[in-house]
Amino acid sequence: RREEREAWQRHKQQLEEGQEAAMSAVRSLHAAQVEAFEAQEDQLQQRIASLTDALAARDAELAELNEALEELEAEKRRDLSEAQAESAREKGRLQHCHRQRVRQLEGRYEREQQALRSFVLSSAKSMLSHANVEKALKRVDVWSDSEDDSSASEDEARPARA
Repeated sequence: RREEREAWQRHKQQLEEGQEAAMSAVRSLHAAQVEAFEAQEDQLQQRIASLTDALAARDAELAELNEALEELEAEKRRDLSEAQAESAREKGRLQHCHRQRVRQLEGRYEREQQALRSFVLSSAKSMLSHANVEKALKRVDVWSDSEDDSSASEDEARPARA
């Protein structure tokens, strides 16, 4: 029995040594894996930090771009408003110039119309007075002809009486 016991002891010791060797191998494998995972974790943490920094930089850049865009849009609105105001002023100025020109043309038209009326009236008066003079002259000619005829008749009648 002793031999069995010793064999059992040796077997047990071999099993324990094998088990301890296996455990040691598992521990060293596990330690290597843990070390690899920790290295990966460090790399991932660095990558996360790098990406977080890049994201923060992009956010800052985006905020600057949005601010610049808002400023440009505000400037565009101001420029558009100024352009519309300038356009309205120019339109008002042009309308004023056109109204003035229309008044000038209307005044000129009325003066020319009045001048034409005066000309027509004076021409008509002149024509009427000329016609009246001719009519008067014709009457005078008619009377002178009648007087000449009557004096000639008297002259003709006188020698016959003698």
